[in-house]
Formats: sequence, C-alpha cells, structure tokens
Amino acid sequence: MKREAGSKEQEAVRNQITEFLNSSIGNSSIPKSLKAISPEMAIRLSIAFDTTPESWLNQQLQYDLRRAEQRRGELRVKRLTAA
Repeated sequence: MKREAGSKEQEAVRNQITEFLNSSIGNSSIPKSLKAISPEMAIRLSIAFDTTPESWLNQQLQYDLRRAEQRRGELRVKRLTAA
C-alpha cells in the first residue's frame, strides 16, 4: 500500500513538472531516473526559476565530475612521460 501511494505521488509530481516546464521530458525522466540536464532543459529550468542556463549546466558538470572522481581508482590509464 505504501509503495502504491508513493508511486501515485511521484506520478503527480511528474505531471506537475511536465506541465510547468511544458516538456514531455518531465513525464519520462523526472524523477523516475536520473538523467543529465540537457542544454534545452537548462534553458527551461532557468526560465522557471529565474536563473541562468549556465548555472544548471555547471551544476550538472560538477555532479558528473564528482561521480567520475569517485571511480578514479577503477581507471587503468598509464601516465605519459616526456621522451
């Protein structure tokens, strides 16, 4: 029962976001799954929240970089040296 109520609430939120941003992207990916903010979505969010698109894209970049840094030890890269 609790899970069903939660999914109904999420559906309502997705529908509100879709309507608010005038975008089907809201219905398909927010908050069902985490996706990167596209330049178009950054513009939509900047209009909705009276911010700049760059601020949204910068936040996305910082998030992506932080996640990549967490996996740094898994990377198998050899350091280049001068000949």
